[in-house]
Amino acid sequence: ELATCVAHEIKNPLAGISFAIESLKGDYNGEDTDTKREVFEDILEQIYRLDKTVRDLLDFAKPEQITHNDLVDINMVLIKTVDFINPKAMAGNVEVSMELDDNLPKILVDEKKVQEVFFNLALNAIHAMTTNGKLHISTSFDTEISPPFLEIRFKDTGKGILPEDISRIFLPFFTTRHAGTGLGLYISKMIV
Repeated sequence: ELATCVAHEIKNPLAGISFAIESLKGDYNGEDTDTKREVFEDILEQIYRLDKTVRDLLDFAKPEQITHNDLVDINMVLIKTVDFINPKAMAGNVEVSMELDDNLPKILVDEKKVQEVFFNLALNAIHAMTTNGKLHISTSFDTEISPPFLEIRFKDTGKGILPEDISRIFLPFFTTRHAGTGLGLYISKMIV
């Protein structure tokens, strides 16, 4: 209840501030226009970060409900996710590669929720790497076991998770980053 209340109290003023900054940025024609626009962009980026925190709080506050299951091509969901995170990866000098099995069956999932899981895993990997990192995403379908097993793997060249943190990574609000909310993996686990 507290998370929901706080999130709603922040969300509305944040939307107003964002709208005001967008208007100022668009209307500004004074001297040092490039410098001012850069400041506006920085402010908007911080507003986006706060808005993401608020959305994470709202997601945390409500139990995950799968509302829409369809037969989904997981490879296509991963390709869409990579398209979305590529700018962030390039900004951090992270190379993203994929090795997708062409023989995957479609599976019954909520596509948006699964994409959120992939997005969280990819962002965590990008944040964990320094310059020239590599994120490799692969899929495979093992028919040798019964029932057959579809595997989706995210592998990165980051420093890894400290042994003492392994047991806490799925706890709500646990994070090792100063900018993170610590809700991404918690929400991902709830979806899975």
